[in-house]
Amino acid sequence: MPGDTSNANAAKTAAASARDAADARAALDKLGETGVPSGWRDVAQARIEHTGDTWQQTADRLGVTKFQASSAFRRLLVAAGIREPDRRRGADEPQQT
Repeated sequence: MPGDTSNANAAKTAAASARDAADARAALDKLGETGVPSGWRDVAQARIEHTGDTWQQTADRLGVTKFQASSAFRRLLVAAGIREPDRRRGADEPQQT
């Protein structure tokens, strides 16, 4: 049923957004907001404040690309020890964005 798929996708998106917000809070708590590069902090705060946003909406809100927003978020989580680094082509090398 098409409606079931749409509802399932919406539920998955909502759950992922809630996880992002929880991870962002945990990372900022662990690293301290002043010790976090501003690009990382901005993405984390946007994910916390606008939990229902897609990554594209977060990027648009911050005036960056979707890739820049998600990369900054991923680097924040790696720096806080919440997520393991992605070892493909140095994807999670700690650089400021």
